[in-house]
Amino acid sequence: EVAAATGCAFVDIWSKVQSAAPVVPGSDEQPWGRYLYDGLHLSQEGNQLVFDELLSVVREHFLEVLVEPDRYNGKRDNSGSFSKGLLPHMPWHDAISLQNQDKIFQETSDDCTDCAKRARVS
Repeated sequence: EVAAATGCAFVDIWSKVQSAAPVVPGSDEQPWGRYLYDGLHLSQEGNQLVFDELLSVVREHFLEVLVEPDRYNGKRDNSGSFSKGLLPHMPWHDAISLQNQDKIFQETSDDCTDCAKRARVS
């Protein structure tokens, strides 16, 4: 209600977990437990569910900051991923090497829109 009243995006994770693994009437089993490895903390499957739901909200409400995955490996955490609205301020971790570590950080945050590509060429 508060999110709707203030125009904020909202993800009801608990409802998503319950709908993904509904309780069977008459059973003591808690099927949503697969999303919580110890009954409290998210399991790998639980983290994936949260990620998918948050990604859905970003796609719907915040497209300008959506990070597209690397087209070759599908990951969002390397220099092959990109966002049209988020420019890098530092080089990607996979662009730093022993050979370039001294000069790669000399880039200023304003000049670093293409740090990863320059680092690979040098």
